[in-house]
Amino acid sequence: MRIVLLLSTLLAIGACNKDKDKVKKPDDTADTADTDLTGPTGPVSCYGSYVINDESELDALANCREIQGNLSIMGDVPDLKSLSQLEVVTLSLTIDNSDDLVDLNDLSALTDVGANLIIMNNGKLENIDMLSAITELRDDVVIVDNPSLQNIDGLSSISGSILDLEIRQNPLLQTIDGITGLIIEDSIQIEDNAILADIDALSSQTFASDIRINRNDALTDLAGLSNLEGEIQDLHLHGNALLADLTALSGITAVGEITIEDSPVLTNLAGLENISGRLRNGRGLIIARNLVLTDLSALSGITSVATDVIIDTNEVLTNFAGLENITDIERNLTISTNTNMCQADADTYALGRNVVGVVSIIGNTGSCN
Repeated sequence: MRIVLLLSTLLAIGACNKDKDKVKKPDDTADTADTDLTGPTGPVSCYGSYVINDESELDALANCREIQGNLSIMGDVPDLKSLSQLEVVTLSLTIDNSDDLVDLNDLSALTDVGANLIIMNNGKLENIDMLSAITELRDDVVIVDNPSLQNIDGLSSISGSILDLEIRQNPLLQTIDGITGLIIEDSIQIEDNAILADIDALSSQTFASDIRINRNDALTDLAGLSNLEGEIQDLHLHGNALLADLTALSGITAVGEITIEDSPVLTNLAGLENISGRLRNGRGLIIARNLVLTDLSALSGITSVATDVIIDTNEVLTNFAGLENITDIERNLTISTNTNMCQADADTYALGRNVVGVVSIIGNTGSCN
């Protein structure tokens, strides 16, 4: 009898421990997430990637402490209370087109995102402050088209390297100070943030492959890029209404392509004087529609361009000082509609270059002395 009672007790204890240790396991035959979350009452690891379109789908994740995959919140949900226990997303976290969300306070337990953090198209989202527990992020940060977002301070605890930074179309965004601890290894894209006055939070950057600072109407300088040095692939400065100073770029010594367009208060290109050699890729060299630009002398170190050279509609530019050392243009040369430039001088400049493609010299109507 004692033996029977002992065996019964051991079997009961084993069954209890088995239930206690139960977590969600991946289904080797399934391509979708494990959505059976009816297991233990405590937090569990949930395997697979989840796309949330409504509140009922969100509620199904209430027990998840860790999501082993992607989490994409794509629909109109009033809050994220069901995710209050979530600590880890091993791949990407996306919050997109959730027009009822005002904040992300319910994600205050989240500490680790394994791949991308994407926050976009959220009409009422005012802040992301409660993401401040996140310390690990490994791929991209994308903050795009959040018309009520005023800051990204909630990212301030993240440190270390990520791949790409994309901050676009956030019309009320006043500061990007929340990314001070990030090192961006690849591309920096800051575009269409109407009242963003500075990018000083990028001051720890010493390298970037691709820089696109476009249509930020309140931006006056690029001081946040003053520690960049060496070679970058692409430099694009387009439509920054108050940008008058490029001197922060003086550490750059080689570039694949340069585009400077629609900069109405930029008078010179000081800051680019240490760039030398060949522009080897992309769009080549484009200087266009800069209303008060008078001086290109900072470009004097460039000796050849692998694609196009376009000097177009710079209304007060009168000469080619700074471009005289470009001897080889491997595609097209366009000098057009520079209304204070002498057409004969433009023709003479073109004749002195080895241009492989089409030469177009038109509409330069300035006086010829």
